[in-house]
Amino acid sequence: MVGKLHHSCDNYGDASERKPAEKTVLQRNIYGISLCFQIPKCICYPGLLGYSYFVGKYKLKHICLMLLAFTIVLALSTLLDSWFYHALVFTPWNYFQVNILNGVASSFGTSPWYFYFKLILTETILPIGAAVLFLIVVAVIENPKHVVVWVAVPFLLIHMLVPHKELRFLFPLINLVPILLTLGISGISTSFLRVSSRRKMLLKAFVIGLGLINLIALTVMTFRPMRQGEKLITSIIYQEYSGQDVSVIIEKGINPFNPLGNVRENTYFQRNLNIIEQEEVIDNIRLPNTAKPIFFICRKDAYDLPYNEEIIKKYNLKLKAQSIPSWIEYILIHFPWTNQSEILLLFSQEDIVKNYE
Repeated sequence: MVGKLHHSCDNYGDASERKPAEKTVLQRNIYGISLCFQIPKCICYPGLLGYSYFVGKYKLKHICLMLLAFTIVLALSTLLDSWFYHALVFTPWNYFQVNILNGVASSFGTSPWYFYFKLILTETILPIGAAVLFLIVVAVIENPKHVVVWVAVPFLLIHMLVPHKELRFLFPLINLVPILLTLGISGISTSFLRVSSRRKMLLKAFVIGLGLINLIALTVMTFRPMRQGEKLITSIIYQEYSGQDVSVIIEKGINPFNPLGNVRENTYFQRNLNIIEQEEVIDNIRLPNTAKPIFFICRKDAYDLPYNEEIIKKYNLKLKAQSIPSWIEYILIHFPWTNQSEILLLFSQEDIVKNYE
């Protein structure tokens, strides 16, 4: 993102009419503001300074102006923080001290240095992930003087050294990935033109295959319900039994009416719902004496456990729907994004009268 801003600022207005000093001050003001919103972006700034001096050939006075503009914005941010907290607060230092020096971030878990490379391969479809990783490496090797490389490489290297790693830490680079991929494709294009006709055909087939896989994945993710598909389960109960007394037995820990633990489902929640969190000992389940429809919700990979089977048999329940449609589940089993523990099943005393697939 910062590299993109650097490029856009260089082209802001008519380049022939703007002085380098004006552009550099504008850039540093933007960078300073971005740091106020996301502190890890400071890792990008040494790379930008290096690019400006060694590659962009900025004069030293312009580098100083860039630093001055950035410092002024950072000082104003520190002033505001100190004013509101009634004490001297330098947020970047506090962030570094708490998370790195004191190891608070590491208390949430640590990962090896190659975690992000592994993530590209395991959290995407393998052929696409391998192609993305390969093109990024080619982009860095073939374009060592590109501003995006100067921004992205230090950012990635520092995060590789930090013990606690999460995918979200790389979000500031998300807008740079298409640029890196384009640079990578450009880097291998010359070699591609020199290969034999047979290799060209194989490479074209590989690219078309990647496109088809990506198209299938996009289609599935477009129609896949959000999260575990809790809304589909709760909407069925609401649409068919709104205004009636309903008992819902729910496997422990997967309540679709309260999926986040402290944020209740309001869209399809009914005041006349009697929600019973399932116990492993079925005799501990107490239902009201009044006759009412009974539902049972459990994870797909757990419905055949003894205590779940006992509930299904005791109340003569039949499968009514599942939270992820079967056709999507069939495709998703070939991708790394889901497993049966994420799919919820809805059982009812009523026969299946509607097709929710």
